[in-house]
Amino acid sequence: MTTPTSNQTLQNCCNSLSETVTLLSSSLDSLNSISTSFANLSETLTCKPIFTLVPSSDIESSQQNIRVEIEPRINKILSKIKHKVDKASRQRDALASKVRRNDVRLAQLRKAQERRATTGTIQARGGGGLLEQDEEQDKQRLRELQVEKMKLKMELSSYNLNRAKLNFRGSYGNSVALNTSSLEHQDVSREQEN
Repeated sequence: MTTPTSNQTLQNCCNSLSETVTLLSSSLDSLNSISTSFANLSETLTCKPIFTLVPSSDIESSQQNIRVEIEPRINKILSKIKHKVDKASRQRDALASKVRRNDVRLAQLRKAQERRATTGTIQARGGGGLLEQDEEQDKQRLRELQVEKMKLKMELSSYNLNRAKLNFRGSYGNSVALNTSSLEHQDVSREQEN
């Protein structure tokens, strides 16, 4: 048989349990009302980066890598350009000296013709036929030398044009451009003298 004390204890337990259930129910309601915006919370918290920052050490290392990769190529191209310019310069000097030699020969031939015309070599050679033949040979030689001179001048102008193109395309430096302009100035002055 149950005692009044045990009934009272059982009643207290039921009351406590009922209060706990009520408290849990109110807590669930509160959590439901708070968590309604959780669906938008994940979207709000997601970060969409527009600009990203790169450390300066990464930039410097990238620059160094590019420099290491490109500098040998640039140096190789510059050495090729320098070799071509030197070769063209030697060719130009050879052509210019050839033109000078031909000018000297032409001058000598003209002087020889003038001497023959003034000294009366017809009698010394014993007839006009030999003189006419020599004069014809001299004239032929003179024409050949003049044709050769024109060819050399054309080659020289073609060389100067190619050299100007080389200087325009390459980034060899101001010294090459100055050298070219001085050489062209020499060519112009030489042509004016001729």
